[in-house]
Amino acid sequence: QHAQVIYGQDANYILPMFAALAVLYFITCFGLSLVGNWIDRHLA
Repeated sequence: QHAQVIYGQDANYILPMFAALAVLYFITCFGLSLVGNWIDRHLA
């Protein structure tokens, strides 16, 4: 039962962290894509 409580805490902590990292990764890639497109439009 003690191990089950620890596992529950880990899951409640890991899942939101994983979701936050996924969102940050998406924002980073999306932002770099926008910057790249802006540079292509203004320098090309």
